[in-house]
Amino acid sequence: MRVAVVSDLFLPHMGGLEVVVDRIATEYVKMGIDVAVFTFDTEYLSGDYKAPYKIYRTQYPSIKHRVASHKKILLQLEEFHPDIIHAHTQEILGFWASVFAKKNRIPFVSTVHTWTSYVKEKDSPFRNNTTFHKMYMRKRNHLPIMTCHHAKIITAVSFSASKNEVHDSYGEKRYIYVIRNGFDRDKIEDIKEKIDIASGQVNRDSSKINMCFAGRLVEEKNLAFSLRVCKKLQDSNTPYSFSIAGDGPDAKTFKLLSQKLGVASNVRFTGRLDFNSLVRFYLNNDLLLFPSLFDCDSITGIESRLCGLPTLCIKGTGTSERVKNGINGFVLDNDIDSFTNKIKELFYLKRFKKNQFASLINSTKNERVETWEEVALKYYDIYNMLLEEKNREIISYG
Repeated sequence: MRVAVVSDLFLPHMGGLEVVVDRIATEYVKMGIDVAVFTFDTEYLSGDYKAPYKIYRTQYPSIKHRVASHKKILLQLEEFHPDIIHAHTQEILGFWASVFAKKNRIPFVSTVHTWTSYVKEKDSPFRNNTTFHKMYMRKRNHLPIMTCHHAKIITAVSFSASKNEVHDSYGEKRYIYVIRNGFDRDKIEDIKEKIDIASGQVNRDSSKINMCFAGRLVEEKNLAFSLRVCKKLQDSNTPYSFSIAGDGPDAKTFKLLSQKLGVASNVRFTGRLDFNSLVRFYLNNDLLLFPSLFDCDSITGIESRLCGLPTLCIKGTGTSERVKNGINGFVLDNDIDSFTNKIKELFYLKRFKKNQFASLINSTKNERVETWEEVALKYYDIYNMLLEEKNREIISYG
């Protein structure tokens, strides 16, 4: 079996989607599948990445290079000659690949990872006019709608992604398979074992509640919400720290906002961290502050919880589907006061009811997460089902 995995974003650029595509493709190689990743190679994404599978890159299609980029990706797909095409993004490359698949009668699968329509809706100039807003969103979502329309099967990484993005935004009425992301628990446990707690590499400050965030620093991650929570904590004289790991185009905006709100002295921007440093980063904090509406199955949430950090997230999001109140985190209203009050409550537990706080940390670590091998096998079953269906069609048509 030859599988073409398509994604607008990929390594060496770092983000949750990039990690997901890499891990799934790597598992395919272990399963004996001939796999190749098709992605863009812009200035921001440039750089060498050594992988156990083939990587095809084409230049991001600016107006000047759009025709050339389109032609190149089609030639690359023809060269690879896939049996299955699986797109993990629904915009440019996903759409181009879906058209290629339809023309060449290749089974096409589309997986939705994020609630991108939420970002587009915020930009709509017609939010107060229902009719024009629907027309605007239909136009903005044209490529994702067509990409999913061309798909034989659509999957999503959470039920919220299925409902909010595929059903509500794209208008799809078909059944959507929900296949959540996996994780390498053994990898994170190996790193934790190597960290010498006695040497001071792990040192949670007991005098305050230590919060953190890790991910790409972009507006849709809702970091401004978190900084305003910090302001509320500060105004109520609750001792806290907020550490932010990652980089992105809006990093400067968030740094300026922290200064404007007067919380900069308690907010630390670490920049991008390698995985070993990221695990150490988690172990030095008490909880993950993750009010993102955009993410539908955050890798950050999984990583941090396996390090013992409860997740604070918003109701109705993909992240909230993995969080059980009081067990591995807390699902809260989309309201700054709700987050502030819960953090103050957790600070009280940490200072005065240490056994209860320790129990929360321990229960958080025990979350059951599927391995990437298990996730890859679910996709593999879908591929086989589609190929069997294609073979039956060939036989029936003679």
